[in-house]
Amino acid sequence: IDTQKLAIISENKIPKFSFINQDSNIINNNTYQDKIYVVDFIFTTCPTICPKMSNNMSYLQKKLSNKEKILYLSHTINPDYDTPEVLKKYAEKLERNEGADISIWNFVTGKKDDIYEIAKSYLYAVSESQEKETGGFIHSGFFVLVDKKGRIRSSYDTHGNPIGVYDGTSIESANTLANDIE
Repeated sequence: IDTQKLAIISENKIPKFSFINQDSNIINNNTYQDKIYVVDFIFTTCPTICPKMSNNMSYLQKKLSNKEKILYLSHTINPDYDTPEVLKKYAEKLERNEGADISIWNFVTGKKDDIYEIAKSYLYAVSESQEKETGGFIHSGFFVLVDKKGRIRSSYDTHGNPIGVYDGTSIESANTLANDIE
């Protein structure tokens, strides 16, 4: 990442975390140490934005496949349902239908309080909802870029302000993120 072109959103590093991925392996800060990675928060039964976000993450992977190894991290916001087995099926479907590389993409679950707490560190809003059309959850549709030092990075808007996060539902925003990573 060219530090001259991207804003450091916070000098604070992402705090320590530990979750279980789709292969029932422990995924923590050490997994991403000295790596650039892209983060989002989804749930496998989402009736709204999550499928588009996952498709755009797959697109991003393909677009950056010839670059330095970039890693990907999707947290479920519905850990009561999204077990490692459920996440594995979801990942395999993305691999089969979208060409996702799940060898560099972790889908993680854990304690709901831990997931919702780490979401704040990634500038994410997540909550449960009584709204049937949301599938019982409300969340931001962002992709978050984390640098090799564990800090959130972003480009700038047309007014020179750091954007902070990228719209995970927008292919244009995914292209901006890819360009920023390059």
